[in-house]
Amino acid sequence: MSDTKVRYIKDKAVITMPLDKYERLCQNFNGLVCAMGSVHEIWDFSLRDVHAMDDLKWTLQFDLGFEKIENDSYHSQYRIPKGSK
Repeated sequence: MSDTKVRYIKDKAVITMPLDKYERLCQNFNGLVCAMGSVHEIWDFSLRDVHAMDDLKWTLQFDLGFEKIENDSYHSQYRIPKGSK
């Protein structure tokens, strides 16, 4: 059974998960950011695939509240918000 819970309240979804799972999600998100940087360099995917991955990256970043560690780099790593631990 999954330890992630999703509740639907009217027009909202509330996702609850253990902090370690949230941190792992952020680490995997960083892997996606790195892969997207490589894809942008070599263009070994169709543009539609790259666009879908880029949309996923931005959606995860903003909807899950990940923060950039260094604001001056496009390829910066992310972390969960300070104060979450």
